[in-house]
Amino acid sequence: MLFGGGFFIGTLFILFGTTLLLNVVFGFALPLVRLLLAFVFCYLGLRLLFSPLFPRTHPFPNNWNHAQWDGLKHYATRREITHIAITDEIIKTAQFQLVFSNKQGQLTVDLSSLSENVLAESERPLNLYCTTREGKTEFRLPANTSITIFSENKRSQTYLPDGSYTHEGSHIYTSHPGTAPRIVVYTTARFGTVTFTR
Repeated sequence: MLFGGGFFIGTLFILFGTTLLLNVVFGFALPLVRLLLAFVFCYLGLRLLFSPLFPRTHPFPNNWNHAQWDGLKHYATRREITHIAITDEIIKTAQFQLVFSNKQGQLTVDLSSLSENVLAESERPLNLYCTTREGKTEFRLPANTSITIFSENKRSQTYLPDGSYTHEGSHIYTSHPGTAPRIVVYTTARFGTVTFTR
């Protein structure tokens, strides 16, 4: 979170120390109680502004939490341009689960070379988890593969394979309704863009 409790408490300590210093050195007194009350109201306003007000409308899996990603194949980029080609061998060794995180960068995940046979022989779909923060992420998907996308956006956009786009909130996209998906993608975007192309 952008404005967490540590940020708030740290600001109060700095403010308190500064007012003591001004009072002792210069004899300049600030109304500390009114100033603290003003900071509390500013903090509450920023918390409301930058935190989700409504619960998610779709269930994300339990391993969507960063702390539980241990053991999964994880790709991360920060402030750089990265192109990752995902092959059949990579998804087999990763047990059909991959995690991507993009912070202030440009990430391209190329899945177009995946074979339909490898995706079909698995009992479960290929699960991809992606967080994008202040960056641009592009997924290049294999043609005619059934896909389900769970997207959650906060001041960001997700462009779907059919040409439509979503913004602000949680959305579910299914390419082939009525059939089990071969690829399931969970994306969270904050101040960024996620694009899916075939």
